[in-house]
Amino acid sequence: MIDKRYLVTVDLASQNQGIAVTNASVSETQIAATTFLTGPSGPQGSQGIPGPTGATGPAGAAGATGATGPAGAPGVVQSIIAGTNVTVDSTNPANPVVSSTNSGGDVVGPSGATDNAVARYDTATGKLIQDSLTTLDDNGGLMLSGGLGVGISTPTAGINTEGNVDLTNSSASNAVGRVINFRTASVIRAFTSAFRDSTGSGGNIRWGVSAAGGAPVEKMRMLSSGFLGINTSTANAQLQINGDANWNTGGNVPATQYITVLQASSSAVKTELQILGVGAADSSMINGRFTNSANGAANIMYKSRSAAIGGTTIVQNGDIIGNYTFVAADGTTNGVEVARIRARSFGAPSTGNVPGALDFHTNPGSTDQATNAMSIFSDNTVAIGYAGAKQTDMLAVNGTGFFNGTVTGNTPTLPAHLTTKSYVDSADALKQNNITLTTTGTSGAATLIGATLNIPQYSGGGGGSGITRSISNVSINTAAGSASLTDYVYFVSAGATLTLPTAVGNTNAYEVNNDGATDITINTTSSQTINGNLTMLISPNSSRKFYSNNSNWKVF
Repeated sequence: MIDKRYLVTVDLASQNQGIAVTNASVSETQIAATTFLTGPSGPQGSQGIPGPTGATGPAGAAGATGATGPAGAPGVVQSIIAGTNVTVDSTNPANPVVSSTNSGGDVVGPSGATDNAVARYDTATGKLIQDSLTTLDDNGGLMLSGGLGVGISTPTAGINTEGNVDLTNSSASNAVGRVINFRTASVIRAFTSAFRDSTGSGGNIRWGVSAAGGAPVEKMRMLSSGFLGINTSTANAQLQINGDANWNTGGNVPATQYITVLQASSSAVKTELQILGVGAADSSMINGRFTNSANGAANIMYKSRSAAIGGTTIVQNGDIIGNYTFVAADGTTNGVEVARIRARSFGAPSTGNVPGALDFHTNPGSTDQATNAMSIFSDNTVAIGYAGAKQTDMLAVNGTGFFNGTVTGNTPTLPAHLTTKSYVDSADALKQNNITLTTTGTSGAATLIGATLNIPQYSGGGGGSGITRSISNVSINTAAGSASLTDYVYFVSAGATLTLPTAVGNTNAYEVNNDGATDITINTTSSQTINGNLTMLISPNSSRKFYSNNSNWKVF
């Protein structure tokens, strides 16, 4: 193609008006600066060669809606059921019309959700639902990732309720109840449950725990009677503990009515309630009663022949009702009985009447058991030194008695013949007048003839038996003399101890007087006894006479 450009100019300003055609090449600049005049349109020329496709222009305005096309074939409808906010027009069963009556508009949900999640409203419009962390599986299991609040909008625990919780069981069986289990993962560590009692009208509650990872077992039960049993399911007291109990309150013991401690039958005797400590405060027991009345606190010991706790089978004569026992350690064991106060039935018991005796036991120093020293019987008689055997006298003492003071009694009633003057006068006439003592002869028996008593002088002279008397004052520990045919008199002071010689073959008399301000002690040798005891105390300003029975000592 020849690119030849011609410049056509029109001279309108000069007198030589006309059109000039310059046959010369011109530039684009020159063409752009040239003013052209448009002449009349010429005839349409022939179509030129098509140029390249231009760029897509902007979209035009939408056209008018066309006519409705023909209805399509009916679809297959399995089941359409009218319900809330939904109506079904079944005029043409092959083509039912389903429409919504919800004036609030459609409910819109999220594009995705957790399987089995319970849907929740999002905002208060009622048109939006959202996913949740609460799921309800196909078996009816409900899982909450947070807490369940019943009557509470913001629960602070797994289950937080403002009202009551009612666990209902429609079964009539006494053994069936409702259980609350406490787990770690899948293992049950503890439980509490409630069920009907054996009467069918009351209820019991029980608690159980597991040990060493095993299945939990019942450890405590509250019965319908209100009795609470620990380690027993058949409590018969307000609190019954089957086993050891340790009550450490760290302060004052709260007021209670009573505590019953029971132990299963065992061949070994075990003290079930113990108060043990290292000081006076934690090893002592106080019973106190604070009331504006004359009555005080009490310790009660109970005895029944019944094999069942609480039974009332009558006791028998001689049954031990109770003991207060005092025990000490002897360096090897803690089982040496020092003393005991014992109550026993004495006589034939009957309804409302159980006669008794109270025994006082002391340890004689030669055994680990205390033996009877004194008994008081139901008729107020007292027996001392009779090993618990009753005596007829109001006061019976098996041994020597000593009263350091005045003994006052009622004036005795004398026989009638002692109250008459004639009897006294006649007795006075028969009394012996003054006696004259003579020493005629050297052998034979002494004779009383009239008012003369004759005592022969035996060989050896002296007219006596040959017994001498020894008198001593001692203030330190001393062994009494043992010379034959000698009577000893000792005035002992300063709390000294006087030791008697052997009683075997000893015919001497020993008279001891406490001449001091404190008690003195009389000892024996070879484990011999004084009226059954190894030692004897003599109080100040008192005297005792000791005689041998050829094996032990007796006091007069």
